[in-house]
Amino acid sequence: MEKNKKIAIIVIGILLVILLVYLYFYDFKHINLYKGYDLFYEDKVVYVGSENMKESDEGIQYSFSIWLRTNNLPGNSIWNTKDDIPKTIVYNNGSPNILYLRKENSIRIEIAYNENDYYNFDLEDFETQIWSNIIVTVDNKNINIYKNGLLEKSKIINNSNLKNYKMMSIGENGNNFNGYIGSIDYYSYILKPNKILKLYLKNKNKYPNNLMNYEQYVFLDKEKKEKEKIQLSTDIKNFII
Repeated sequence: MEKNKKIAIIVIGILLVILLVYLYFYDFKHINLYKGYDLFYEDKVVYVGSENMKESDEGIQYSFSIWLRTNNLPGNSIWNTKDDIPKTIVYNNGSPNILYLRKENSIRIEIAYNENDYYNFDLEDFETQIWSNIIVTVDNKNINIYKNGLLEKSKIINNSNLKNYKMMSIGENGNNFNGYIGSIDYYSYILKPNKILKLYLKNKNKYPNNLMNYEQYVFLDKEKKEKEKIQLSTDIKNFII
């Protein structure tokens, strides 16, 4: 009996140590907003509540990370909109917005300073058919844009980012960029350059490269809907008989 009591105390002690280590290393100011990866096309959209994006301890400070993969689609593909209309990747009320400029083949990061006014940061000649990581850090007026672990753009803007706490949308119904979106992470503090590089190196091989493109997805989707329609028709006939 005494031996069992000692074992129980040791086990509880080990569990407490594990718990303390977990609490010490767990980042309570970081949250994953979107997990996995998926093709965003046609009407696909995911909404994320503002309660997931906590305020920082000092002013307007946050880091926003996204993995994405644009597809190499021909100009005559079905986009439903003109080629000069920006395609929505993320709309977070300017904190930030991330768009695909199809005509220029650029990724645009919008940082709001008034309700409908933005500072634009463009990543030109964006590589297609490979996964890329974009991290935006906002420290009041100091904006840094990192691509694949390296600093791409840096600017001290005239007005601080207007941080809105409204619903964020990933993708947009009828105005998607027909590409893949991977993990999206939010930090209510500024990620340091060495941490940004470490995160990129850690996750750069996380996603597969052999993925279906927009046309293949649409073809399979239509085929699936046709099969469901035929099955429904068969079920109705069998029910009537």
